[in-house]
Amino acid sequence: MRAHLVQVRICSEDALKQIKNEYQQFVNDKSEIQSSIKHITKKVDNVKFNNLSEYLSDHYTQVDKPKLYKCTLCDVYTSNTLKGMAAHKRGCKKKHPEPNLSF
Repeated sequence: MRAHLVQVRICSEDALKQIKNEYQQFVNDKSEIQSSIKHITKKVDNVKFNNLSEYLSDHYTQVDKPKLYKCTLCDVYTSNTLKGMAAHKRGCKKKHPEPNLSF
């Protein structure tokens, strides 16, 4: 059998203290950065362009938040798009037929 040689490196107490200090600094910096990111994200989320959104919504679709469309047949289903609402209504018409308004 061959004997396996194990090489062990011993760190000085000074080196261990420096490594510990570096790691503690890293942990503190990481925490500060994460806190800053949360703070900045909240500030960005609070930025509103109400007048611009209102103006653009007259000319384009889904500028800010998607508009919810509610089914007029079942009065339950909602969709973010007219295309989704049209697909739902095709099936919903069979379950909830519109009353005839012919005279």
